[in-house]
Amino acid sequence: MGVFRFSFQGRGGVGMKFISPDIATLKQELAKLGDNKVAAKHFAAAMRKALLPGKKALQARTPDGPTGNLKAAIRIKAIQYKRNGGAWAAVGYTIKGSPRKALADTGKIQLANDRGFHAHFLEFGTAQRYVKKNAKNPRGIASSFKKRGPFSLTSSGGRVSTSPAYPWAFFKRPAKGEGGASTGQTFGVGMLRRSFDSTKGAMSARLTSVMATTVRNAWKDLGNKMRKERGL
Repeated sequence: MGVFRFSFQGRGGVGMKFISPDIATLKQELAKLGDNKVAAKHFAAAMRKALLPGKKALQARTPDGPTGNLKAAIRIKAIQYKRNGGAWAAVGYTIKGSPRKALADTGKIQLANDRGFHAHFLEFGTAQRYVKKNAKNPRGIASSFKKRGPFSLTSSGGRVSTSPAYPWAFFKRPAKGEGGASTGQTFGVGMLRRSFDSTKGAMSARLTSVMATTVRNAWKDLGNKMRKERGL
């Protein structure tokens, strides 16, 4: 077992995957060790190395944004299957917790390396969206007050601006004829898809280049393990 993935880590494994022909070859070579734990360890290490071109491409295509959180959330993750000597590896955006916890109690956005919550809508985009009117918001105003905390408003020439400025705060009234304020439409950037498509060949080639070293290190590791078990 061995699969490369580009995914939104922590959100249902959404993403692209491919299996390089050399993955099966490497697994067969590592199976000759007769020790699935050692095989899985080095299989996962080789796949991590193979994904480096994909990680670099994703970093280059990911917008910095106002916080840098999305780019900081890019990771390579590898999982060892010690029972069968296999491995799984992915490069993508790390997501931990919930989007609500991405905001500090003060209303300020927390800076961290596991807050890739907005990767999905940047990748695929969104449809045109409108705020729904309800008892608490009868005018259908779009505002960041609830999620990001207090802000002040100033009006000039019929336009309203916030302090702090967008994207740290926002306020928008519905336009004439709208049932609620429009929060806009976004078009997908396709960071994952474009990075994946442009580096599949490079990742496969890199796996080929590390195979011999991986097998050699695995045998060395197995020898050290056996000597330790024998007390030598």
